[in-house]
Amino acid sequence: MSSNDAQGCGFGEYSLNPTMSLSARPALEILIFDWDGTLMDSTGAIVTCMQLAFAERGFDSPPPSAIRRTIGLSLEHAIATLAPELTRAGCASIANAYRRLYALDRGGNAVPFGGVLEVLEALQDEYLLAIATGKSRRGLDRALGSVDLTKYFLASRCADESAPKPAPDMILELVSEFGLEPHHALVIGDTTFDLEMARNAGAHYGCVSYGAHSATELAENNPWFTISDITDLPQEITKLQTLLENTGA
Repeated sequence: MSSNDAQGCGFGEYSLNPTMSLSARPALEILIFDWDGTLMDSTGAIVTCMQLAFAERGFDSPPPSAIRRTIGLSLEHAIATLAPELTRAGCASIANAYRRLYALDRGGNAVPFGGVLEVLEALQDEYLLAIATGKSRRGLDRALGSVDLTKYFLASRCADESAPKPAPDMILELVSEFGLEPHHALVIGDTTFDLEMARNAGAHYGCVSYGAHSATELAENNPWFTISDITDLPQEITKLQTLLENTGA
């Protein structure tokens, strides 16, 4: 999807300034956010709907801890991980039930974490903002519209239109869309899948500790920073930007 295509989907418009010298460009130019558990307080809704979907199709519901470990994967991959004995048809049946239940808000309404709108508002004037998510395109578009966040993001990639996490494809496609390299990107997520995706792509990455995976699990991937409140993100980005520019990393 080009930047013009993105605009047609309700995203913003952006073009690189050809007169800017390479030395004048900042080390970080694009911030790529995960959606569920990073920007959206949706982990509880995901767990509830997954349990209901398994039960509706006559299977034992996985425990919440197991479901949380799969958040960030594509839906089909998550279901297969939770119940590897299922046939492909069985996984598809549960996936269809999950999508219907989530669309009906059976798990409760998912809303942005406190401070998300203010942080995006502050960052959008300095950086390109994008999304890389395990949601489907239909699911992300519906979620963006329901909370009026579409205006902040110039592009996005979903699990049904690119290789899902932890493959690097989403990041590589997003940076390429704006004529950038992976080292110009900072990925922010709440799961090890987000961090592994960023590392596989050669991008920088930091994480939030209030989402699906614990701070201990996230620390194993050596993120640049771990924050417990999204409102701390701008200052962490500024510190990282200064460090990268001073060291030439």
